[in-house]
Amino acid sequence: MIVGNGVSGSSRQRNGIIDEKDLEYEEPVYSKYGSNSNGWILPILYAGLGGFIAMFILMLTMPKIDLPMDGCIDKSPTNEPNNLRRELVENLQPIPEQPIRTPQIPMQPQPVVDTVVESALKVEPTYDNGKFVAKYGFYIHVFKHPAAVIHQIEQLDRYFPGSPVYIMSDGGMRFDGLCQKYNCIFQYCPPANDRWHPWPFMHRIRDAAIRMNTEYLIYLEPDNTIHGPINYEPDSDAGGMKDDNPKFGVRITSYCEEHARQKDPNFKWGYTGSGLAGGSYFKTSVIKDAFSDEKIAQINWTLMRSFDSKRVFSSDFAMPIALSYSGYQYHPWKDIIQWDFKDQPNVTKYAFEHYSRGVDGGKPEYRQGEVEGWQSQRLYEEPLKVFSDYRNCEFCWNITEYMTRWGTTECANPFPVAKHCANARDCPQP
Repeated sequence: MIVGNGVSGSSRQRNGIIDEKDLEYEEPVYSKYGSNSNGWILPILYAGLGGFIAMFILMLTMPKIDLPMDGCIDKSPTNEPNNLRRELVENLQPIPEQPIRTPQIPMQPQPVVDTVVESALKVEPTYDNGKFVAKYGFYIHVFKHPAAVIHQIEQLDRYFPGSPVYIMSDGGMRFDGLCQKYNCIFQYCPPANDRWHPWPFMHRIRDAAIRMNTEYLIYLEPDNTIHGPINYEPDSDAGGMKDDNPKFGVRITSYCEEHARQKDPNFKWGYTGSGLAGGSYFKTSVIKDAFSDEKIAQINWTLMRSFDSKRVFSSDFAMPIALSYSGYQYHPWKDIIQWDFKDQPNVTKYAFEHYSRGVDGGKPEYRQGEVEGWQSQRLYEEPLKVFSDYRNCEFCWNITEYMTRWGTTECANPFPVAKHCANARDCPQP
């Protein structure tokens, strides 16, 4: 057999060339001597036995030497083969029994919760035994003045962390980016000039109350300033400013009391002012009832105008009418101040302030300057072009026109305005 560069048996390599003679077949030894040459066998056996005995004696008398095993272990003295084996045996320990692990079952997807509501749950998880997510929720009714709105959100985040905030734009500026940053809710509604139309106005504030699910809704406008936390607990169905506006007359109060007494025979309209502007509070349960689409559609607003003036369509005056019509009370609240009104509460601390048009230098929130980076962060955006071309009007609400123009009844009372009478002069008197 040829192995590597040489050959087995008697073959040899000469100067790197294999001799042809070395490749000739060599006949086995036993063929030369024959299979019956018994005279040679015994001497060979004796010689082999003697050599074996001599080798055995030599092995017994030689000192023991452990040779390193090159290529298998380290040559360092501490890693001799016998020592290494001994250490392995001595250090061999049984593998501790591992506890049986139950496979982790992935959690099922949970319903999506509004980030703002979720944050409120973290603050007051057991408020009122879980009926409401927080005590106060804030509804900001806006059209423009983005700097004022952003400043209000920052103040609410400072003084009311965890309370839900809902911004509704009546077809004006958009605040999607602001609400993404501060975890509030933004509702962009088609323009309706709702401050002069009770039907969409009440519908929208009611939507906010239901969405936030707080015990009280606090209504804010961009001209409100926020001075700190609430100091005086609400003690009525609703509460607002102590105002100097002319009080509601007996014809309106009698009309509303007559309807309210169908539920409460003893109901009597209490405070007859109209101070439910920005900074007012309302019980959510009261909003859900008194500002429902059905209730607002029942009120004869044309008759209300004939009893008073066009101001009854303005939200500050329409809300007191709607509350009293359903048998609810409202009163002045010490946490909302307007200093140019007379007889304001004698307090040094209050949460909210409201301003009239005639305040020196203009309304403070309207003077808020643009902060660098607000627009680049897209905290607000301009109105949609289709909305900006809409011409506002007063006392012209029509749900059919609204639906035709915008293709939806979203943000609007779907009931048509009742034609109680052709005009105010022809309306029957109570």
